[in-house]
Amino acid sequence: MHHDGHVLACASPQQRTTPLEHRGQEQTVVRRLHHSSRPTVAESLHSAIPDGWVPLLAVLVALNVAFLASVGFEYFLPPAGPAQDSLLATLGVAVGLISLPPPSANLARASPLVGASPPAARAGPMPVPDLRLASQQIPLVRSPSTSHLIEFRHGIASGDPLSDSIILWTKISPPVHALGERFAVRFQLSTDLANPASFDIHGPHLHEGLVETDASIDFVVKVDAKGLPPNTRFMYRFVVQNAGSPHSPSISATGFTRTLPSSTDDLSSLRMAVVSCSNLVDGFFNAYANIARRSEIDIVLHLGDYIYEYADGEFGSGKAIDRIPVPNKALKTLDDYRTRHAQYKLDPDLQAAHQFHPWIVVWDDHEFADNIDAREQWREHTAAGMQAYFEYLPIREARIDDGFKIYRSFKFGNLIDLVMLDTRIIGRDETDVRDSARLNDPKRSILGAEQEAWLEARLVESQARNAAWRFVGNQVVFSPLKVLETPLSVDSWDGYPANRDRIISSMERWGIRDTVFLTGDIHSSFAFDIVADPFDESQYSRSNGTGSIGVELVSPSVTSRSALEYLQLGVLRTPAQQFFKMYEPHLHYVNLCEHGYILVHVTRSRVTAEYWYAVDVQQSMLSERLGARVITDHGANRITHAEVF
Repeated sequence: MHHDGHVLACASPQQRTTPLEHRGQEQTVVRRLHHSSRPTVAESLHSAIPDGWVPLLAVLVALNVAFLASVGFEYFLPPAGPAQDSLLATLGVAVGLISLPPPSANLARASPLVGASPPAARAGPMPVPDLRLASQQIPLVRSPSTSHLIEFRHGIASGDPLSDSIILWTKISPPVHALGERFAVRFQLSTDLANPASFDIHGPHLHEGLVETDASIDFVVKVDAKGLPPNTRFMYRFVVQNAGSPHSPSISATGFTRTLPSSTDDLSSLRMAVVSCSNLVDGFFNAYANIARRSEIDIVLHLGDYIYEYADGEFGSGKAIDRIPVPNKALKTLDDYRTRHAQYKLDPDLQAAHQFHPWIVVWDDHEFADNIDAREQWREHTAAGMQAYFEYLPIREARIDDGFKIYRSFKFGNLIDLVMLDTRIIGRDETDVRDSARLNDPKRSILGAEQEAWLEARLVESQARNAAWRFVGNQVVFSPLKVLETPLSVDSWDGYPANRDRIISSMERWGIRDTVFLTGDIHSSFAFDIVADPFDESQYSRSNGTGSIGVELVSPSVTSRSALEYLQLGVLRTPAQQFFKMYEPHLHYVNLCEHGYILVHVTRSRVTAEYWYAVDVQQSMLSERLGARVITDHGANRITHAEVF
């Protein structure tokens, strides 16, 4: 069977639904003019450059000076013309109430601000607009409605789909006089995608309920819509009644989402977009805009650093492009984190990507603080950051001893079993350890014992049930990445080698095959064969991949700058990438400076990963280019083909 637009292609034709057409809405974007003093150069360099990059950069600078002196700057550029211009530009760096069942639980209690009126109903499909052409300023990120009506300023979102349920999310902005009230918000899902009026027609196509919200949870609405049919496309929206205007309810934009097929369905293909690291001040979220426009995407995976916690100037500045973080300080309190999440939800490109696709997300460190771990000293940051994260993201959480866990799994028919790890909070021992004895402690862990055992059990179960592929959503680079025997970053799995060895040994012991790690964090693109020690020729053959037990695909950042970009050394990109390819035998593709996403197409016979890059994140634009295509054939357990464009 083939992939059918927005429907996961299964062998059972009766389970298919009609294709989905995007429906756009006008968007607004916040622009703040707060300023703060910059940190010292030394502080900036320390926060921007992992320790292991220092020797690499020193070598590259020396080599580059020699090259420039001998052959001139032109050596590094393509011939004059559009290609050169593009390279230089790149290197330069969101009905009245009826009788309904009792209100559903608002998940925001268990554990942002752009909106506009939805488009009027019209016959036929609606084109996908450039959602940034209608941008305008909003005075305050968390301001109440300036009219007497409730507004949906933060857009809408869906996530964590299962075969019978989906998380739906929004946030309301009441008028000033109503901030002390509690509101009942109706959520509606319809399977009649061709008929926007179907929300107002009762029948088996319509699923709805009520959710209450108030100021104690920042007026967030988050519900687990249950009892849904599997492998089904829905459009959804939210409706809230305005006091004094019974015939003029406020209605959100219309979003689109889906449930997963049942675990035994013969799913033949799936497409997912993989993203990470979206720093507001570093550029426009063009990757999100292009993901929103791709109707073939079934799911979006965000692998962490959904927000950044810095003040402007601490890790990049948004002054030049009028993207200043709010509040303009390092985040610490619940109110701080809520406000920053609210600002991010103002971004029209992020809103659009949430509106048109369901997401599966996981946090990394910048949702809390840089290089955070599980130690008690971070307790204040993690408590506040977690609560805001669970309030503002469409994620289904679970509790362990009054704490949150975020690791979980999803079954996409019998095609893919996806496990999402928490390598940051739940069990990570102290990070940034470089002392050899402590670094190589056999008990050292990035997962914690409970999560490590859970991961092994999920992989064994997946192999036993004959799922075609095992995907591991993972925040930090799993594969060894060293320069002159020095790990580039001990914040990654290179800082926890014993834990990585245990995972690889477990996969070998249980015969776990056809495994793909999906990774973010490093603000660069990589594609690796997974090997315990790729530098040992007796374990791994660079020429034919013998010894590889899987594949790792590392996504570029949405905007966050790499070390080379932070130092404005983009001219070193070509020699740096050549250096990596020379000294990392398991590396099949690298791009150190461009920003975008991976589009992953999965069939039973192969996984094809396309690396798509925005032409320039310093401008709000939709232009993108295909940078590389990396293919893994089923049964090969290695990268079988890599093509760079």
